[in-house]
Amino acid sequence: MRRIYESNALRRDDEPFSPTDPDDRRWTKALAGEHRTINWDAFSHAFMPGWLRERAITVDIETSRDRYEVGEPVGFCVTMRNRFPISVKLQTRSPVLWTWAVDGLVDAAKIDRSNPTERRSVFSFGRGERKRFERTWSQTIRHSRREWVPVDPGEYTLSAAINVPNAAERGLAAETTISIE
Repeated sequence: MRRIYESNALRRDDEPFSPTDPDDRRWTKALAGEHRTINWDAFSHAFMPGWLRERAITVDIETSRDRYEVGEPVGFCVTMRNRFPISVKLQTRSPVLWTWAVDGLVDAAKIDRSNPTERRSVFSFGRGERKRFERTWSQTIRHSRREWVPVDPGEYTLSAAINVPNAAERGLAAETTISIE
């Protein structure tokens, strides 16, 4: 034990450590929080082909029942899930990331609310993320800005899709059929 004390191996300087080696400076920056990490969202978007990103996302729509009385609100749930263990981004046609429709009428409306000058957006899914959206259809169809008309009894198809061109062909849409009696 005496040799350790005599050798000054345990002696501490009063001056703070100042690295002189460039490698030591790199490590002190990393310890100070100045190091860079990989942005996995950007990485997966840049290096994963579009067709593979589309296969990662599943879309499902479901209602609590198959049959409804006339005038009874129809509640439905849209679930979107990323099946991959990495984050995925899909570029959409507008800031509206997804849409729902009744018999092909977006938001159950016969009027066109789209604006061709709108900018595109990105729908992001974290790794394994599940997104759930709940909506209610009041069994009416919008004919003009202020006119909503109730639907007749019959079968109707509720659908949901991510707002990309040809969503159904690309596997980014789902639909279910209900009866109104």
